[in-house]
Amino acid sequence: MKSMSVFSKLSYRKKESNKYDYGHVLIIAGSRGMAGAGVLAARAALRTGIGLVTVGSISSAWKAMLNAVPEAMALPLKESRNGIITGNNYKKVVEYILSRKVNAVAVGPGLRTARGSQMFVTNILKSKQIGSMPLVIDADGINVLPVGLKYLASREGVSVITPHLGEYQRLTGEQKLDTRTVEQHAKLFAREHKIVCVIKKNKTFVTDGMRVYRNTTGNPGMATAGAGDVLTGIITAMLSMAAGVSVSNKVLTGNDVFDIVTSAVYLHGMAGDIAAGKLTQNSVTASDIVESIPLAWKRV
Repeated sequence: MKSMSVFSKLSYRKKESNKYDYGHVLIIAGSRGMAGAGVLAARAALRTGIGLVTVGSISSAWKAMLNAVPEAMALPLKESRNGIITGNNYKKVVEYILSRKVNAVAVGPGLRTARGSQMFVTNILKSKQIGSMPLVIDADGINVLPVGLKYLASREGVSVITPHLGEYQRLTGEQKLDTRTVEQHAKLFAREHKIVCVIKKNKTFVTDGMRVYRNTTGNPGMATAGAGDVLTGIITAMLSMAAGVSVSNKVLTGNDVFDIVTSAVYLHGMAGDIAAGKLTQNSVTASDIVESIPLAWKRV
């Protein structure tokens, strides 16, 4: 079983505490017609134990998100005519992060690939003001990442990317990689860019360029729309909780991030196993995985 140290530290709740003691995540997600990704990531973060969640998105998406996740706060962002966030939103995002004590940021779910989102992700990577903050890049955040790839290694804080094989092939340009050869390539890629890389596959693995963790939880029922958004919410929440007020806003080291991310992957897979046990693998949805997170916490 995965080491208990991360779970025991993050599950501890002080008798005298408030929501600010358990982290604040900002999830940049969604576009016109794709509000669901942000909903799933936000709900997963809340079920994981985060104190505060803000979803940054265009108006049509965040209004739908607030109806689905009333516990979340909204950061309205400017949108293009195509319903995609524009690149100049990053200044507003950085100001919000600094003023509202955000501890970790996720970017990508439902973002869609366009010049505006490409510029936005690149500007976030280049920002020195939030360079020490844990950053999780998923889905379309990965698909628009190649332009900003060179900025990953220069960030003080550790970045986490969570591609499936196809997204990883597009990111690296290595189209001949398969489930057998991707592990060694991802290990070298993570070392070069100083990141933690989560490759989502039959048995998801995590590497920081030095170590490889091969996950032992999860099942084929998790091959369903939105399951990756749930993982993004769990990872970001656990990073934020670890870097939150309760530990003096410390900068998480590479070792910290690797341990937290592997624990998040384990918890996500266990929630999927619990959901499949109740419903069968055929019937598992991403929402079922979210609602099984509390039972996964109890089990670990």
